[in-house]
Amino acid sequence: MAAWALLQSVPQGQRSAYVARAILQTQEKTVLEETLRRVLREELQALPVSQADGSPPNPELPADPPFPPQMMDFLNNLPHAR
Repeated sequence: MAAWALLQSVPQGQRSAYVARAILQTQEKTVLEETLRRVLREELQALPVSQADGSPPNPELPADPPFPPQMMDFLNNLPHAR
């Protein structure tokens, strides 16, 4: 139903209160949606992540590959700040 037709269906002396209630309900809905999204985001972050094939993550694998020896040599040979 179009907004104008809906407003016209409300008795004339109650339209302002109806509009105010509608605005408050919309704001409450927005706050509830934002709260729900935040809570779901927090809860999802706490869940363990599985591999793309559905298998559990392998805790024995390093999170990042080790630095190549050449990179470590390069970094070790940089002048030290004094």
